Amino acid sequence: MRVASSYSPSSSDAPTKAGFGRFNGLLALSITLPILTVGLSNWWVNPYGVTQAPVVTGWNQKRSGTNKNDRLFKAAQIMQQRPVAVMVGSSRTKQGMDPDTELLPEGTYNLGLNGSTAHELQRYLEHAIANNPDLQQVVVGIDFFMFNGHRTVESTFSEDRLGKRRLPVGDHLATLLSLDATAESWATIQGSRDHDAAARPTNGFAPTTKAKDGNTQWRFNQAIKDYFGYHADYELSTEQLDAFRALVEVCRDRNIDLVVFISPSHAVQWETIRATGHWQTFETWKRELVSIIPVWDFSGYNSITTEPIADVMQNYSDSSHYLPSVGDIVLQQSLGSTTASPKDFGIWLTPENIDAHLEQIRLDREAWAIDNQEWIEKVEKHYKKFNDTTS
Repeated sequence: MRVASSYSPSSSDAPTKAGFGRFNGLLALSITLPILTVGLSNWWVNPYGVTQAPVVTGWNQKRSGTNKNDRLFKAAQIMQQRPVAVMVGSSRTKQGMDPDTELLPEGTYNLGLNGSTAHELQRYLEHAIANNPDLQQVVVGIDFFMFNGHRTVESTFSEDRLGKRRLPVGDHLATLLSLDATAESWATIQGSRDHDAAARPTNGFAPTTKAKDGNTQWRFNQAIKDYFGYHADYELSTEQLDAFRALVEVCRDRNIDLVVFISPSHAVQWETIRATGHWQTFETWKRELVSIIPVWDFSGYNSITTEPIADVMQNYSDSSHYLPSVGDIVLQQSLGSTTASPKDFGIWLTPENIDAHLEQIRLDREAWAIDNQEWIEKVEKHYKKFNDTTS
């Protein structure tokens, strides 16, 4: 015989709304509290330099994310500072041109970007104008690799953040709540624990700290190998030339004082172009430039660019990047300073003198090659290895 259970549920056993509310509240808190903690920590450490958090020595003065993410960092800096003058260019400009000079307006900002294209120069200049319509002066450092049609913009480049006065939501989320941001915050804290670790200047200038470390010859060899990737597969791009033309035209339309110069990399850097068979294209590029605007040409084989290669050098940290002492001379020459500079360094290049200038560079190269066969052979050897690994 089945015995009936004497248990019957009562109202006190049923889940209550209050119970559900407490559970949901604890669940929401357990989810949001870690997110808020991470977000606030990343805001305070500010590894990308995009928030208004103060710089505290021993905590966040050496921001690890600003160099690798300079397209984000410098877009935000332009929004915050709204400078009256900018320098635009590649890492050569970024590392070699100190904007804190009496030759430029106070508060000039260095907008040099690692491995930039001509299109990026155009867009970042327009970004600077969008944040300060009264922009007064622009100094542009240009490089042959910027105009290669086979190059694409870096993955960190975003059109969405340019031409605005505030970063888009996506950038804020990425810099506050991503795993990458948290890793960069940790790296920033670790790097800043040494109170002697220097903070980068707030003017966008990022000089190398390794110039006098005794490894310059090694970096020369590495730079030669790296730049074959820029020059070996080269096609002069109409689109990139059009972007440069647009940059010039926007300055003309707005009466902005514009100075353009070709970067003074070391002579060995020009040998990487020659080795790839693109020297004639290099000359055509210069002709195209001066058909748009006269430029200062600091390339070639002169008393600065032919400095003997050694473990420690006065003018270069590698074959591509010149030191700020050279950048100062470039500024003095191109901005009309009366300060003495080498007579053979820098020429005002126009359609009228371009052919004679290119011929002179060819003659200067022949003279330089006589005493530098060892480095010419090194360049050719590196190029052969490059071809062997990419074919």
